[in-house]
Amino acid sequence: MSKPAPPMLPGLPLIGNLLDFRSDRAAMVQRGYERYGPVFGFKLGPQPVAALIGPELQQVFFTETDKKLAMDKPYRSLRAAFGNVAFLASKETYQEQRPVLYAPFTGAKMVQYVRIMQDVIQRWLDGLGAAGEMEISGEIGRLVQRVAGYALMGDDFQQKAGQEFWALYAELGKSIDLATPPDWPLPKNIRRDRAKNRMRAILAPIIAERRQNPERYDDFLQDFVNARLK
Repeated sequence: MSKPAPPMLPGLPLIGNLLDFRSDRAAMVQRGYERYGPVFGFKLGPQPVAALIGPELQQVFFTETDKKLAMDKPYRSLRAAFGNVAFLASKETYQEQRPVLYAPFTGAKMVQYVRIMQDVIQRWLDGLGAAGEMEISGEIGRLVQRVAGYALMGDDFQQKAGQEFWALYAELGKSIDLATPPDWPLPKNIRRDRAKNRMRAILAPIIAERRQNPERYDDFLQDFVNARLK
């Protein structure tokens, strides 16, 4: 017996609600909520999508992750950008990787990250002028990247490769698109693959040096370098 599907927002042939999703997805979701309530569906091209609005329904979503819901199925563009890792991988691969992925987030490690956050943010504050204007979203985004770079990858990595690495990382983010297949030879997908290749080239000598001298480092990246999987 088939399970009931949520009511669907009307859309165009073939592309569904893709244009509304690209132009103003918040307005599209609001329209669906007002028309159908907290559970409804829409289509991005041929791909059906379910919207669950409200903390109770979101709790159901997150508690069913890795149970009834298979997170590796719908996120093809993310997997094309970041690889077969974490929740983008199959359930079996994810279960094997989990101890390695969670190791950098122990209590002792988190204390180190807080200190680094304080240092990086204080240096940013000290560098601001007495008055002026900034584009807050972009500025905070760059600040978060600096915090992540120093906290997770270490000072050495951030000094050697941080600026270029994060610019390449941004190219990965720009390629993520739920509507178009990630293997199509679109310009953004070509830039994504070039960025991945360059990021590998940046990381390879850094990882090789860390494998030779593991005692010099104690950070997120070194935890990954030290990790051993089957």
